[in-house]
Amino acid sequence: MIVGRRIMMLLRYYLLTLPFRSNFFKTLYFNFKVFPFKIAVHLPVRIIGKAKLSGLYKGCVILDDESNIDSFSIVIGCSVFESSSVSYLKFSQGAKLQLCSNITISRGVNLSINKDATMYIGNDVYFNQNLFISCSHKIVIGDHVRVGWYVQIMDSNFHTMYDSEKKLFISPRGEVNVGNYVWIGNHASLSKNAFIPSHSIVSSHSLVNRNYSSVATTGNLFAGMPAMLKRTGIHRIFDKNTDRLIQSKFQGQLTMSRDMLDESILKSLNENLCD
Repeated sequence: MIVGRRIMMLLRYYLLTLPFRSNFFKTLYFNFKVFPFKIAVHLPVRIIGKAKLSGLYKGCVILDDESNIDSFSIVIGCSVFESSSVSYLKFSQGAKLQLCSNITISRGVNLSINKDATMYIGNDVYFNQNLFISCSHKIVIGDHVRVGWYVQIMDSNFHTMYDSEKKLFISPRGEVNVGNYVWIGNHASLSKNAFIPSHSIVSSHSLVNRNYSSVATTGNLFAGMPAMLKRTGIHRIFDKNTDRLIQSKFQGQLTMSRDMLDESILKSLNENLCD
């Protein structure tokens, strides 16, 4: 009875308020195709705009916390600016996508998870428009990650190579690991064996193709082709309210001392940088 009432409530909500903003039928199809019924009725995933879905099967998408499910906590296909881009989601046999909550994947995403590959996306993650992800083995995206326009993430170069000097074949597949509180700028590329430590920034148009797990500093700025560690101590302000308050204090200058901030803002800033 409770489940029936919830279904009717969600359907009524959709029919009355969302037809022109959500892809009503693709949202229903996606949730009931990949999740067990007891999870699907909560509609944890909301699809907006045009979307092409391929290879979906029961269990290809897993929620990290099935005991605490919020409706529409995962959004696919939203658009800050007007866009007619189509979102593509393709799953091959044995592919697994594990999702936490408060995840936004903007319009134009091209996400392909290949045979027996696994991808994990943490809490509070935002992907901007026209993202390209190809997962052939394993991709891990941590918590509080922000990804810019036209970013490319691939854990494979798709072709086996041969080292004639060492007489060794080199596998095309590896892993990509993005830590917590990472900001990846527009048009950046993450390739096989890339590891970005937590509290880092990847500059726009950079290529990360190395494992930087040994970097123990915070506020790391990676930039270049290939990306190198350029600076430390550079942090993005992830809390929107704190960022807004700090921006309101600028008076045309390019930089501003901490002394210009109120105690309340400094407290929020310190909490944000220590997370």
